[in-house]
Amino acid sequence: MNKEERYYALKSNSNQQEREVKQVRVINDFESDGKRFESWEDGIANLLESVRSKNPVKNPLYGLERIQLSTTLNDTSGKVADVVCLTALEEVILGASNNSFYALKILDAWARPESGILEGNVRWPGHFYECMGAQGPTVSGQYCVTYMGKNHPEEHPGIPLVMMWGSCFPSLCSQSDVSSIIEILSQSYILPPILSTNCPQPVTGLRSIDIVAITICSVIVTLLIIGTALDLLYLYKIIISQKNKGIEMLMCFSVVTNTKQILSTKQPPGNISTLDGIRVISTTWVVLSHCFYMPMNMLDNAAFSNKYYREHGELQALANGTLAVDSFFFISGLLVAYIVLRKMKKANGSINVFLMYLHRYLRWKIPGIVLMIAVLCGSVAVTAVLSYDMNMQPPSVGFGLLITIAGHVFPTSDPYITYVERYKTDTYTTPWCRIGVYMVGMLTGYFLYVKNGKLCMSKIVTFIGWIVSTVVGILLVYGTYDAVRNTSTLSLDLATFYVSVCRPVWGFCLAWVVVACTSGYGGWVSRFLNWKMFTPFSRLSYTAYLIHLLVMYWYMCTQESMLHFTIENLVYMYLGTLIITYMLAFVASVAIEWPFMRLVKILIEGTKAKPTATGTEIMKTQL
Repeated sequence: MNKEERYYALKSNSNQQEREVKQVRVINDFESDGKRFESWEDGIANLLESVRSKNPVKNPLYGLERIQLSTTLNDTSGKVADVVCLTALEEVILGASNNSFYALKILDAWARPESGILEGNVRWPGHFYECMGAQGPTVSGQYCVTYMGKNHPEEHPGIPLVMMWGSCFPSLCSQSDVSSIIEILSQSYILPPILSTNCPQPVTGLRSIDIVAITICSVIVTLLIIGTALDLLYLYKIIISQKNKGIEMLMCFSVVTNTKQILSTKQPPGNISTLDGIRVISTTWVVLSHCFYMPMNMLDNAAFSNKYYREHGELQALANGTLAVDSFFFISGLLVAYIVLRKMKKANGSINVFLMYLHRYLRWKIPGIVLMIAVLCGSVAVTAVLSYDMNMQPPSVGFGLLITIAGHVFPTSDPYITYVERYKTDTYTTPWCRIGVYMVGMLTGYFLYVKNGKLCMSKIVTFIGWIVSTVVGILLVYGTYDAVRNTSTLSLDLATFYVSVCRPVWGFCLAWVVVACTSGYGGWVSRFLNWKMFTPFSRLSYTAYLIHLLVMYWYMCTQESMLHFTIENLVYMYLGTLIITYMLAFVASVAIEWPFMRLVKILIEGTKAKPTATGTEIMKTQL
């Protein structure tokens, strides 16, 4: 054995001896600690004791002790905490000093400042479930959240200026008590002014509105059972008597028939199948945009997400996801003109305008109203959790979700809110903002009816048409990226021009796609948009459009911690939201949308010997 081999052999033996010594030390330390940590609860208590800081923001126990609750709260700015609350707090402090597990859970549930503040992490929710799970002999935990900052801060690149601080107090403390104590704790530190403190209470028992919602949902379930049973009895010829109008109305709720019709890939004569693909793509586009924007207030790295958005031009499609909504208006206008003209042709040029509008109104409103009632019914089971929403703070989640669906607008005198409301009423929310693209759709429907869905074009015209529509469509989606990347705003003239023409021009781009594909000049685009698998999903688009926001609210409102933006998380959230949305949309369509659509058709057109339009065509007038 040479010198080098002997050296490495001695070094190996030495390392082995050091490892054995370390293992013995670890075992001895563990045995020594085991004598002190007789239970895992004592271990946690000692761990918490070792990391306590003399900073009330980081350590609520020290803060509560420092301000001398029994006297200070009664002498600070005239803000008085209730004696019952003070007594409960003193019990928590005493319990924490004695390492009582419930008291330690109450204190441990408080929020602490976290890293990543420069990335926008200024919202610290704490631990909701740990707080609510703290149950002592006479004291239980109550989760509260305090908001600090400005009501409506000026726009800032990515960093939310509204700070959030979660806390856990005894349930005997009122919201005003908590607000006074939090204000005292934050007086000596550089923190934004307190906006509000909210301590949402769990919903116990059934409210009147819950009982009404459950009753209506129970009636719907009963109708589904009766309708399905009658359908099966007639299907297997157990009942062979003639169907009357009452039986036909009950059979509208047949789960079997509705499922078959929804999942069918057959296209009725005269159907514009290209619209199925456009409708499905537009729905998924809307969901993707909302998955990117809606969680913004819940991100712990909002500054990074803003920077990532500005540096990656492909995400501009998410910012301009509103064009997907314009696609729905285009489709609606096209089908209204196309179907009405076909009805008038069959009726020798006459049409009952009142019944047409009544049909469309009921076709839209009844499923939406019943769906909102179903949301209330579903909220009975989850309101106890969702009512603790740390960002929205709704008094009732069911009611809050109804507001979301109904799109209510509340007037206010705040100048910032006035600007927001002007944006909603003048450029985005109201239907007349999109009258341009809707009229383009109607012109396209009229054109398809006159030309019987076929238009002869030369290869040069076809080539130019596809090039122009593609380039213009891309410019509408990505043309504003330079301003976004440089965090600048468009000039007033350019912004006015863009907002004025973007929607109707987008409609003309879609019009070319529909006309070219219907006339046989679509190539692979036509084969893709006409794919039969799009047909069932297209029938679910209206319900999916309504439901996807509820799915997102459910996901965000049940999160105990802030979300973290990465592309991987965005994709994961998007796919999960999309799958759950279409699953629920299928259930809602089978149980609510489709039955009421058929029911409305019978009630309005029941006096006619032969319907002038198929059920599928009527449903195509949906968004």
